[in-house]
Amino acid sequence: MALVISERVLFVRERSAGFYKASSYLFSKIIVDMIPVRIIPLLTLGSIMYFMTGLQQVYFNFCRFLLTLALTQFTATSITLFISASCRDFGQANLIGSVLFIFFIIFGGVLVNGNSDSSVLRYLSFVFYAFEALMANEFKGIPLTLRTSLGEIPITGDVVLGVFALDANNLPRDLLVLTAFGIVALILAYISLKTRKRA
Repeated sequence: MALVISERVLFVRERSAGFYKASSYLFSKIIVDMIPVRIIPLLTLGSIMYFMTGLQQVYFNFCRFLLTLALTQFTATSITLFISASCRDFGQANLIGSVLFIFFIIFGGVLVNGNSDSSVLRYLSFVFYAFEALMANEFKGIPLTLRTSLGEIPITGDVVLGVFALDANNLPRDLLVLTAFGIVALILAYISLKTRKRA
């Protein structure tokens, strides 16, 4: 966030002089910052963590796990870029970003799940779509054993999904919505950069 805001004076001056367009600046941010600094390290960590935590040892599930991580990071970075491009200074961007991401996390599905009165708000949180995709990827249809004081009860992963009011059949939708969130945030960042007259 601070980097985009600190570069803005130079960006406005150079764009006004015709050195490059707002789209070139945004594209360079994606190529130089988002992919190598944010997405590739996350995929590396995710690849190591996936097998260490004992998640399903199925190649297709592993690929969907990495895809969900990449799309979540893409969306979060795009939203941050939009906030940075739109705000006057770092303090304002930090405040708006903090409030917005706290909202995303609270209604992401873990703290406030779909059985609560405020469950409609979860559809405004990109974290919810990532959470539902990751949970569906791991728990859909797998046999589990619930150990209680009365003994062991065989259940399926769909019961776990039901506790959080998640639907495993929404996985393709979740990935599409994550992508849409990121693309819309990038478009808004582009409009904000293009219409900016001063830093």
